[in-house]
Amino acid sequence: MEDLKALKLARYYMSAMSDGINPLNGEYVAENDTIANERVQKCCAYMVDVVDKIIENGGYMKLEFIDKPRCTRKQRDEFIRTSLNKSEIVLSNEPIGVNELARRINAVFGKDIRKISGAKIAAWLAEEDYLDVIKIGNGKKTRKILNGLSEQVGLTSRERVNIETGEVYNQILYTRKAQEFVVENIDKII
Repeated sequence: MEDLKALKLARYYMSAMSDGINPLNGEYVAENDTIANERVQKCCAYMVDVVDKIIENGGYMKLEFIDKPRCTRKQRDEFIRTSLNKSEIVLSNEPIGVNELARRINAVFGKDIRKISGAKIAAWLAEEDYLDVIKIGNGKKTRKILNGLSEQVGLTSRERVNIETGEVYNQILYTRKAQEFVVENIDKII
């Protein structure tokens, strides 16, 4: 029983890191942080899948899972484009955070597909100029903030306080309009 608790804790840490989040404080990591590296995030996401299979099997690994061939990124993306029914994604009428939006999108993907992260959604929005990226602190860490285009797609924010540091920051929220915008552009984000 202790092993399953440890596995669940490991899964939590790996899941957070696969989304570019420091599992110790719940904050997004800086772009130059090891956890922000796409290859590291993919590895963490793979380990989440492995740990899920072990947990589902009562703490034991099935050999067929180890030998199961994984699909290529191109195959995965094509599968998502052809099989993802965007209307199945449950959107909220209340503004939600990007990780909650990613969770709702991932709920329709199924277990065999690499999940999309909140960090990937936010990064795409920044690449498309719907969010700005600023350096904070000593300049090594970055944060995404709203800009003039943000409101056009339904992005808003609210003031939050980091419990550990006492730092006040603005959390970006996704209104229904923003959620619909992200879902409509999910093929581009992937």
